[in-house]
Amino acid sequence: MESRDSSMDVVETSDSVQSTPARASRVRLRPVNPSDYSFLYELSVSPETGWSWRYRDQQPSYETFLRSLSTEVFAQYMIMRVESNERLGLAVCYRANFRNSHAFLALQGVPTAWGRGLLIEGANLFIDGLFDNYEFRKLYAECPEFNVASFRSGLGDGFVEEGVLREHERYRGRWWDLHYFALYRSTWNLPQRVSRTSRVESGQRLALKSCSTFDEFNQHVIDSLNIETSVVIDASTPLVALGLDSLEMFELLCAIEDLGVFLSDAVLTNRLTVGGLFESYVAGWEALSRKH
Repeated sequence: MESRDSSMDVVETSDSVQSTPARASRVRLRPVNPSDYSFLYELSVSPETGWSWRYRDQQPSYETFLRSLSTEVFAQYMIMRVESNERLGLAVCYRANFRNSHAFLALQGVPTAWGRGLLIEGANLFIDGLFDNYEFRKLYAECPEFNVASFRSGLGDGFVEEGVLREHERYRGRWWDLHYFALYRSTWNLPQRVSRTSRVESGQRLALKSCSTFDEFNQHVIDSLNIETSVVIDASTPLVALGLDSLEMFELLCAIEDLGVFLSDAVLTNRLTVGGLFESYVAGWEALSRKH
């Protein structure tokens, strides 16, 4: 998601979204404080992550960065990992226009958080808070052409492309289009966000049921992710061989939770097989059954 610039007037601003949900199953949100500034500066100028943020190849001074950190910002929250209290990234709402009931979103984070859907979970919390507490009709995201593929594989599902500014930005020796995506309040009911945010935090669960065999579990994975039936998946298949992007990995965790078992994201390692995932699921189910 692209960061902000100063080309539009802000009708009204606020320091923070007061009632944004603070926590989901794996991540929590908290306000930005001065101890975060160095982390955010490195995130913004690092070659690994800075290309997707506002500065691109530029490297502003630390003082310039601090002055720009709150420019046009309506609300911004650090996304924190619950288990380790690790900083994962930043969710920002900016250019809040209450006369026309819209605002812009930006999201930035460490690469490992993208790969496991952690930033998506944080973004879902943030978006929930914006729609629940303010009368925004839609939330926009700016995305340069070279970042569109990453955007679509991350938060793109649910966003509708509303426009393109042709050859609008110059980056690394060429001109790129700037795409505008919109998320509508009326359609903010995406199934991939329900399990690991609202339901977990409200204490609600689906009716408990289990897959007693690997074949049942495997079929549930295939059906949930719409994997082609021609693809052969067995217990020895590495999870990485499924080619899941960050959103699909998030959906996989949701699908397993829908069976009644919560799995920590720490389970999902590069060496994990589908059979190993089933074993983790069985262990979680057995522990849950003992509690009941």
